[in-house]
Amino acid sequence: MRFLITAILGAYAVAAIPGTSSPVVDMGVAVLRARAGCNAPGVVNGECGKVYDFQDCKGNEVWRIQPDCTQTCIKVTDKPVVSVRATGDGTYGTTCYLYSDSNCQSEVRRTSNSATGGGSCVSAIGQTVGSWKCTFKC
Repeated sequence: MRFLITAILGAYAVAAIPGTSSPVVDMGVAVLRARAGCNAPGVVNGECGKVYDFQDCKGNEVWRIQPDCTQTCIKVTDKPVVSVRATGDGTYGTTCYLYSDSNCQSEVRRTSNSATGGGSCVSAIGQTVGSWKCTFKC
């Protein structure tokens, strides 16, 4: 199973050439579940992207992902996404993006590139979020 996930993530990494479209996956698929663990922000493996159902990164956490540089686009499915928080690992930064469409083409908001501290949060107030992604060490 671990080999399969590695092969799938490797395939996404090859597909993430700048200027090309991002692979699109629904929240909860196996590829994302394998990357759903985040450690404490600002420490080794602390990079994380978290989306929330309320503004200012409050309310319920809808999903979390340990970001990488694959540019994987995550389609919002059954739970609304209103805000996103990006945290880094203390050395390298994470940037997260919110999009109004379902394939990460029409950007609504993005966080700053956050490497340390509590991270960077943005809200898509008055906008419907259809997809999101977070990148780390790109």
